[in-house]
Formats: sequence, C-alpha cells, structure tokens
Amino acid sequence: MKKIICALMSLLVMMGCVLTTSINQVSASTEKIPTIIMHGFTGDAKTFKTMRQVYKQNGTIGENYGELTMSKDGKKITGHLKRVDVAGPGEEGYTRPVVNFLFKDNTASLQKQTVWFKDMVNYTKNFYGAKKVNIIGHSMGGLVATRYIVDTGGKDINKLVTLDSPILGVNPTTNFSLLPYLDAALRDLRPFSAALVTTLAKANSFNKNIKVMSYAATGSDVYVSKNSAHGLKIYTKNISVKEVKTTHTNIQHDASVINEVQKWVFK
Repeated sequence: MKKIICALMSLLVMMGCVLTTSINQVSASTEKIPTIIMHGFTGDAKTFKTMRQVYKQNGTIGENYGELTMSKDGKKITGHLKRVDVAGPGEEGYTRPVVNFLFKDNTASLQKQTVWFKDMVNYTKNFYGAKKVNIIGHSMGGLVATRYIVDTGGKDINKLVTLDSPILGVNPTTNFSLLPYLDAALRDLRPFSAALVTTLAKANSFNKNIKVMSYAATGSDVYVSKNSAHGLKIYTKNISVKEVKTTHTNIQHDASVINEVQKWVFK
C-alpha cells in the first residue's frame, strides 16, 4: 500500500512539474508581441522588403520573421512562422517576431480584407501565444487595420503605425481616384464611399488605449492628402502625426521612417 501511495505521490509531483513548465512556457511567449506588416492596394511581398532587410541586419527581428498568405477566396492561410526564443524580454539578443501578411486578392473590398485580416491576426496570436500585436500598415493596409479595430474593439492591438493610409479616402484630385470601378478596393477608397462612411461611423469604437503613429507623404504623387493620412485624429487622441517629404509609393522604404518606426514600435 505504501508503495502505491509513494508511486501516486511521485506521479503527482511529476505532473506538477510538467504543468508548471507548460505554464511558464506560455507566460514567456505572451510577453512577445508580434508585429504585423500589412501591404496596401495591389501590394505584395516586396512592399516592406527594405524595412525587413534593415530590421534583420540591425538585429531588431533577427530570424523571427515569417509570412502568411490568404488565398484568393479567403478560405485558406498558408505560409511559415518562426518561433526563435534565443533570449527573453530585456535580455541581450531578444527579438520580437515580425509577420508579413499577404492577400492573394490585393484589390478586394475593405470588408473582405478586414475579415481575412481578422483570421490572420487570430492565427498569429495563437501561434505565438500572444494576447496583443502591433501593426504597421502601408496605404490601404492601415485602413484595413482601422476597420478591424472598430469592428472588434481592438483590445488585442498594442501599437498601430499607418504609412500614408487613406483613412478618409484617396485624394479626389489625383488620377488614382478617377480610375474606373474595376476593383472593389477602388470603390471603397474613394472619398465618402459607403465603406469609409461605415468605418467612420464606428469611430467611437476605436480603442483609445492603442498607441497610434500616422505618417503622411508630402512628395510629388499625393495620392493621399495630409488630412486623410492623419484621419485617425478623428478616432483617437492617443496619436502622433508626422509628415515626410517622400512619395506614397516610397514612404515605407524611406530611411528616416524605417528608423523612427523601429524605435517607436520595438522600444
């Protein structure tokens, strides 16, 4: 009988050790906040190529980089994520994971892209055991993130960076806004479109705890006005706005933007 009791006690101790180890692993991983980078209208893997290269070279992300792609029909997520835990938060060599979101249908409606974005955010959080994520969105990518936040409450968003995102629509004086309605995204990006009006109507639902930094490009191809790029000021007061003398298509490659975003997001 004593042998049985001793065996049971040993088993309980072993189970306790395993359980403690499992909890510790989860706790450690939740301290890592993944950063999502999201392309805009017609964007692809090249959109953030320069930023990724710089962050990898200077050790900001190290090997903690992955990509997720949503299929054209929005039903399947493919790609690869890495969990490289070479150091803990505050330790030398610690890096946070960065995940590049890609949509096969990069001209889909705002509503569709938001649904896909939600699925991919949940996938990312589950993989890393994270409660929150950061978002860096170029152009329509920042608008998709905004719609996601007002639709869900955004409690899982830590920081948001928008890079010349048409929060209030594209500049009506540009040829871009005059293009025929060939794509759903173009319809939604026009000022006062139903998609933008619906999003703006939910402005009060924007989580005020999210730290926001919005950039406006003031170069030659002014596809997005400064007011539109800084449109999140309508949604929150927890925001910093900046202007950069560069183009809409190049803002995510601008060295000053890359450096500022790195210090602000990863500090």
